[in-house]
Amino acid sequence: MVLILPAAFFSGYCACAADYDCKHMRKLLEKFENKKPEIVFEWKDPETGAEGWVVINSLRGGAAGGGTRMRKGLDKREVESLAKTMEVKFTVSGPP
Repeated sequence: MVLILPAAFFSGYCACAADYDCKHMRKLLEKFENKKPEIVFEWKDPETGAEGWVVINSLRGGAAGGGTRMRKGLDKREVESLAKTMEVKFTVSGPP
């Protein structure tokens, strides 16, 4: 999965924000993608074998945004990816 983040997402100014080949932007993106979530709850139903995750990638002023995804074959990595995407959404349009 590749996320293209708005320049405003990053705390510092990058003169090459529009250049996808920019090493600085790639390093920041790699750092974001590899960052471990702050909180992960794991759940498994012993009777059915169903499992689930609640992933909070980061908290902003005590708030966390997110989404719900339910389907057969879902894995923890996909839920973590959703949490990261919601963090970007929160950064752009969520609470300060």
